[in-house]
This record gives sequence, structure tokens and C-alpha cells, in this order.
Amino acid sequence: ATRDPARAATQRTLGYVLSMMGRGREAGQVVQAAIDLRREQSGDLHPEVARGLCELARARAVDGRWPEAEVALLEARRIQRTLLGTEHPQTLATEWQLAGNLADAGRLAEAETAYAELVPRFVATYGPDHLVTCRLRASLVRFRECRGDREAAREGWMELLAAGHEAKVALRSLLGLVASELLTPVLTSTPAAPVLWRVQMQPLPESWTRPEFPDETWPLAPAPFGRQDTYPRTLWTTKQIGLRTRFLIPNPAWSNLVLRIRHDDRIRVWLDGDLVVSNAGWSYGGHWLYRLPQSSGAVSAGGGHLLAVEVEDLHDGGTAEVELYAADDLTALLARVESLLRRRVEQGYDRERWTRALDRLRETGAAGSDLYH
Repeated sequence: ATRDPARAATQRTLGYVLSMMGRGREAGQVVQAAIDLRREQSGDLHPEVARGLCELARARAVDGRWPEAEVALLEARRIQRTLLGTEHPQTLATEWQLAGNLADAGRLAEAETAYAELVPRFVATYGPDHLVTCRLRASLVRFRECRGDREAAREGWMELLAAGHEAKVALRSLLGLVASELLTPVLTSTPAAPVLWRVQMQPLPESWTRPEFPDETWPLAPAPFGRQDTYPRTLWTTKQIGLRTRFLIPNPAWSNLVLRIRHDDRIRVWLDGDLVVSNAGWSYGGHWLYRLPQSSGAVSAGGGHLLAVEVEDLHDGGTAEVELYAADDLTALLARVESLLRRRVEQGYDRERWTRALDRLRETGAAGSDLYH
């Protein structure tokens, strides 16, 4: 019974479940036993041994043992290249996992290079609009958006819109990018002058969202916040973060305000104590726009105002960045995105593909305000 091939597969599956539960050390022991059993049955050079090594890497990564995870992944890749070839889907999947492991380990430049080099190989294997290719592109574009490379991120979101991959997500992220170029900044970070927030990474006290709450003991820290693969200015590794900052509206004409937010996962935002944003999901690595309701209180010029932000990390990928802009005409953002797509058609790119992208823009953009809350 101990030599039954199904036993090794069952143990590997159990290891995956334990990893998802955060029990990395225990998962590693179970998966290692599965690998040993498979080697006893089939020898070292077997696809199932490689799959087990990939699962072992996942277990080690759960505990932050990224160098050990990399060793397992490199061995898995060697086996897969020998048996299956360099462009086999299993080999490509392992290389994708390797890129993610580099990112988790903080080797960000290497990770981005690895993601970028994988894209044309995925296109050649799966096609440009295949779901797997789109998911890889999404990983790369999120990486570039976090790094602040707006041009590369814009190109990536446009590719995803053209592919039809979660068109609303891609469009919302494109709108967030062009907003930073077209709208008037009110509370935004620059490399030389990041926005400073009062920060609490412990359980949040009662009434902490109220303007009168005393936050002087909370440390000041620069935005953005997140784990190390999100290019944070302030590292955030707990399950919850609370942020508070005060700001002024210097121009009385700035009556229409919009928040530009990158969040992972659940977010709530209060303006002067009133809840104005609540999203139980995440922004998929992009910066999304949230229009402040006119009924949220008189956001008047001259007086001081308070933003309070709560973000909960539900899946080990927390990030938080909140900016504020004045927005007289949000329709200009859709027009800018449309002009970018139309330029692709006019410059002789794949006309049919980018015409479809324009159609998706119009279909998704017809939702109007649904793109801004």
C-alpha cells in the first residue's frame, strides 16, 4: 500500500491544503514524504517529482524560507526541462512560480525581469488572449504599477483590455493612471514629498475614525504601505492597518473630489468621520477611483479635514495607498483612454484586436458612475 502512486499524490494535495492554512513547516514535511515516495516508485527524473518539488517550494515560502524554496523550484525546472522541454506548460508554470518567489524574497528587479521574459513565451505557447497569458500579464502590470512605471503599466492594462480579460478591472486601472496625469492633485505623494499618515497596525480603538480622536501617539509614516513586493515606503505585514491624515482644500472651486486608491484587500475610508468608501475586494494592483459623494459633508476650502483609512489583508498581499484629487469632469478620463486605444488602431497595430478593445471601452464605460465607486 505504501508504494501506491495515488498515496504520493494524496500527500502532495494535503501539503497544498496545509500551505493554504499557513502551516508551512507541517506542509513541507508532508510534501517531502510524498516526494521521497515518488522517487522510490519512479526515480528522481519524473514529472511527479517535479510537481512535488513545486509544492515543497510553496510550503517553504509560507514560512518566508525563500532561498530554500528557490532551490526546490530550480530542481523542479531542471527535471521538467529535461523531460518536457523548455516551453511545456508545466515548465512555464514553474518559472512563473520562480518569478513570484523572487518577488516575495524582495529581489524585485530580478522578479520583474523574469515576469517580462516569460510573457512572449506564454504568448507563443497559449496565444496573446488566453486566460493563462492574461494572468501572467496581470502579474507583470501590477508589479510595474507598484514600482511607479506609469507608461509600462498603462501599456499592460491596455493589453488586458484588448484581450477581454476582466475588462472592467483593466478600465478602472487605466482610468486611475490617466487621473494622475489629468486631475488636480490635492493630497498626493511625490518621490521627494510622500504623504505622511498616522499609522496603527494593532487592533484599532473605538472612535478612531472621528476627527476629534487623539492620534498624537500614533507614529508618522510615509505612504504607500505594503509588503516588500509592492515597493512600499512603509512595510506593512500585519492583517490590518489604520491610517489617519489631515489636509486642507486651498481652492474653493474644488468641490468635486475623487479618491485614487490602490488597496489589497478590503478597504473603508472615512472623511471627517463619515464613511465614504467601502469595498470588500481589492483593486487588482491598480489605482481605482472613488468619487466622494456630495452628501459626505461640506468639503470646504480653508478648513481642515480628516481622512481615516482601514485596510484588511485577507490573503497575504496587503497594500494601501490613498490619494485625493479635484475632478471637475471625469468624462475627460474616458476620452483620454479612448484616444490611447484609437491611436493603436491608427498606427497600424492589430486593427481588429484594438477595435474590439474600443468596443469594450464603450460597453464598460456605459456603466458611467459604476466605474467610480
